[in-house]
Amino acid sequence: MSNRELLKIIGEIKNCDMRRFSELYEAFEMLIRHFERKSDFDDAAEDLTLFLLELIYSVDTDKFFPDGS
Repeated sequence: MSNRELLKIIGEIKNCDMRRFSELYEAFEMLIRHFERKSDFDDAAEDLTLFLLELIYSVDTDKFFPDGS
């Protein structure tokens, strides 16, 4: 997923349009599963997913410049 596409999806989610959250989740799912396995915490995947949502709403996308990578 390119930076430009990532910023577009984040903007849509911040505007209460959750239709593309699954695309964003798929981009980070392997990372979430990796840290879930490394953790001894039973609900690690759920907590990491919640963290991802909180991060989406807190990130200031105006500070990012999409470069197509």
